[in-house]
Amino acid sequence: MYLNFIEEFFEQSGIKIHTFKHLEDLMDLPDFGVRQALQSLHDDRETIETLLSQLEKNTIYHLTDEFFCTYTIFQLPDSEEYFLAGPVAFEIYRKDQIKKICASLNIPSEFEDTLNDNLFKIPWFSSESLYYSLFNVLSSKLFGDKGQVLCINITQSIHFDKLNEERQRLSDPYVNMKDIEERYAYENRLIARVAAGDELGAFTEVAKFSKTIPPRLSNSLRDQKDLTITLNTLLRKAAETGGVHPLYIDSFSNNNVKAIEQCSEFQQINSLQNKIISGYCKMVKQQNMANYSQLIQDVIMIINTDLSADLSLHTISEHLSVNPNYLSTAFKKETGMTLTDYVNKHRIEYAKYLLISSKLPINQIAERCGIPDVAYFTRLFKRMTSTTPKTYRENGIHSSAEDLMNENIKRSSKTDKAQTVKA
Repeated sequence: MYLNFIEEFFEQSGIKIHTFKHLEDLMDLPDFGVRQALQSLHDDRETIETLLSQLEKNTIYHLTDEFFCTYTIFQLPDSEEYFLAGPVAFEIYRKDQIKKICASLNIPSEFEDTLNDNLFKIPWFSSESLYYSLFNVLSSKLFGDKGQVLCINITQSIHFDKLNEERQRLSDPYVNMKDIEERYAYENRLIARVAAGDELGAFTEVAKFSKTIPPRLSNSLRDQKDLTITLNTLLRKAAETGGVHPLYIDSFSNNNVKAIEQCSEFQQINSLQNKIISGYCKMVKQQNMANYSQLIQDVIMIINTDLSADLSLHTISEHLSVNPNYLSTAFKKETGMTLTDYVNKHRIEYAKYLLISSKLPINQIAERCGIPDVAYFTRLFKRMTSTTPKTYRENGIHSSAEDLMNENIKRSSKTDKAQTVKA
C-alpha cells in the first residue's frame, strides 16, 4: 500500500519509477538520454550492475551522479526485485551550472546546449527535504527497525570520441521534428484538460509540457517568466474553448501577466503557475456557457461584451430579431434569473472590480457599468452588497484584482445555482 502511494505520487510528479529483477529488464538507462546525447561510450550498465551487487537489504539508497541527478534504489522486502525511482533534480538547471558541470567533467563547450536541453527534461522536485522524508517514512513502513537510508555520491567518467556524429545528430531535422511534435501533443492535451475544467489533469499535463521547452536565455529567471507567460496565453485560449466569456478571461489573464513580471524568485513563479492553472480550470467550471442554448449564449455575449450599452430586454430582443416575451421566458428558464437581474448582477460585479483595481471616480465607474445615474447606482450597489461604493473602496475588501475576480466567479456560480434551484 505504501509503495503504491509512492508510485502514484511520483507518477503525478513526472518522476520515472521502475521495478526489475535484472538490469536487462531496463530497456534504456533512466537518465532521459543525457549520457547518450553526450556520447558517453563506457559501459554504464557495468557500473550500475556493480552497484546492484553491493546493495544491502533493508536499505534505501539515494544516489546522486555527476549531473546532480538523484536516483533512489532499494531491494523490495522478501523479493528479488529492485525498486528504482529517478532521476530527479532538486533545483532548476541554470546556464552557469551547466558551464560548471562541463568544466568539471571536461565536456567540450559545443556540448553545453546539448547537455542543457537534456538536463531540462529531468523532473524537478521543489522540496528536497520532502523527497527524502517520503523515503524515510517508507523505510520504516517496509523494513521496520532494520531499515536504513543512505545518501551516496556517484561519478562516472565520460568519453567523447564521436563528436562528429553528435554534430550530425543535432543537425538532423527529423530529431528536431520529433521534439516539436511531442511538444505540440502535450500542449494540445493541456488545452483539452483546461477546457474541460480538469484541474488535476491539467497539473499532470503541464509538468510534461514544461519539460519539452528547453531554456532559451542565459537569464534563467527571465526564461521562466517567459515560459509562464506562454502558459498563460495557452490557458486563456483553453478557457475560451471551454465556454468562458472573454470578459472574465481578459481580466484574469492581464493580472497574471502583471504578477509574472513582479516575480523575483523561482519559488514565486512556480507558485504563480499553480494559481494560473487552478484559476483557469475553476473559471471553466463556473463560467462556461456550454449548457445554454445558442440564443442565450448570444444574449450573455452581448451583455458581457459591453456592460455600458443599452441592455434592456427590448433592445437585445430587437438586436437578435426575437420576440421579447419569448426571450424573457427562455432566459429565465435557462439561467434561473430574469434578464434585468442578470444584467444588474454583472454590472455591480464589474463595478466592484473597477473600485478595487482603478482610481476612477465613482461617477465614471457608474457610467462604465451602464448606470449613469449615480444615485441609482449607489442604491443598487448597496442593495446587492450591503455597502456603498465609497465604503467598499475605502475598506479595501479585496487585496488584489485577481482575488476579486476569483471571488466574483465563485459568488456568481453560487448565485446562479441557488436561483436555478429556486426556479
